[in-house]
Order: sequence, then structure tokens, then C-alpha cells
Amino acid sequence: MCSKPVLTQAQYDKPFIIHTNASAYGVGAILLQEGETNPQKPLKPCLHPIAYYSATFMLTERNYDIYEHELLAVLKALQNWRPYLTWTPQPFTFITDHANLTFWKHPWKVNRHVAQWFAELQDYWFEIKHAPGKTHTTTNFLSRPFVDDKGECNNKDITVLPPELFVDRDAAIRVFDIDTIFGELDEAVVDAQDQYLPLMKEWQRKYNATMISTLHPPYSKIPGWRKQGRLVVPPNLSLK
Repeated sequence: MCSKPVLTQAQYDKPFIIHTNASAYGVGAILLQEGETNPQKPLKPCLHPIAYYSATFMLTERNYDIYEHELLAVLKALQNWRPYLTWTPQPFTFITDHANLTFWKHPWKVNRHVAQWFAELQDYWFEIKHAPGKTHTTTNFLSRPFVDDKGECNNKDITVLPPELFVDRDAAIRVFDIDTIFGELDEAVVDAQDQYLPLMKEWQRKYNATMISTLHPPYSKIPGWRKQGRLVVPPNLSLK
């Protein structure tokens, strides 16, 4: 990384090589091709970088397991360098230090986002090779970008269903549909409302109960506290 030239131009008559790595909150990758021959190791040409890639996972992606993180690192590298890789006349090679990718060698019943990844992977011709971790120090560094949010505080103090979504069983307002012209049950509800007048006024503030009728005649002539045109039922067990 310190010798010149740092990057080289892609040569489309040579196969591409991609090193990938994933951390808990990011992905790093390097796009390379074979360069000059090493005189000391003529059978092992030097690899020269074409481009570097580093990115953080989205909040939802951080919740994926390690198998999905490693596959997602491959997918993000493909998406980033699609113009180079989508048409190659010979297979390119992914090199990873994570054996977790072998998890995907076997048939599985996958979830929907992995099934979508599978469809996208079909556009490319590649093979995957495993390499020791000591050869992946650069991608390991790129997969841990210097950002404040490393995902260390993710999913803490999360209330899935906040208390305001729940109705207090004892104080919940109940309403009664008026389907007769002030029958016996309607009268019983209105009489009970008079007995619970302080509560009716409290429900007026809390639930927007009102004495104003929104009904059309003849129902508009029926007295009593209402909620959206329906009679409010006081907490009288026998009445309920």
C-alpha cells in the first residue's frame, strides 16, 4: 500500500481477485489482479490492488448472524464493482479468511432476504477460496472503519410494545351502539352515567367523551355521554 503506483488500471484479459472481510458493523474488500512476477517466487505473481472498498452495515443488517454477514460482504463487493465483474469471460475468485461461507455450500430453507441475494448472485461467475487470516490484515482493517457508531449499543433498552399501546383494562372506556329509539338498555346506560358523573367528566378529558350528539334523528334526541356517537358505558358490572 505504500509503494508507487498505489493502484493500477484493470486489465480485462486477466481474472479478477477479490479479498473480503466482515466485522460486526462493517465490510471491507479489495479488488486485485496479478501484476509483475516476483523473481523470488516466479510461480506466485504479485497481486496489485485496483480499488478498495469499506462500508458500514445498516442497522437492520447488523442484526444478521455471522453467516449472513460473510455472505453480505461478498454481495456488497459484487454490487460495488458490478461494472468490472458482471460480464467476465472467466471466473473471478473471492478470497476470505472466514470458513463460515462454507455454511452456504449445503441446501437450506432460507429467509426472504437471503433468497433475494441468491437471485442476485446468479449474475456472476466466481469461485471462493479460503486463506489464512494473516493474509487478510488489510481487509480486516477496512471492515472496521473509523466511525463513532460501531454497533456496540445496538438493541439496548428497546421497548417493542410501549405502554401507551395497551389499554388499561379497569379504566378503559366502553361504548354502546344505539340501535333502538331509546330502549330499556339505553335508559339503563344513561341512568348509570348520572351515577358516575365525576368519571364521565374525567373521560371527557381523557377520551374526548361529549354530551353533544353527532347522530341523526331520532337517535339525536337520546341524552347521555357519547364517544363518536355511541353511548359511553360506565364501569357497572351488572350493566356491562
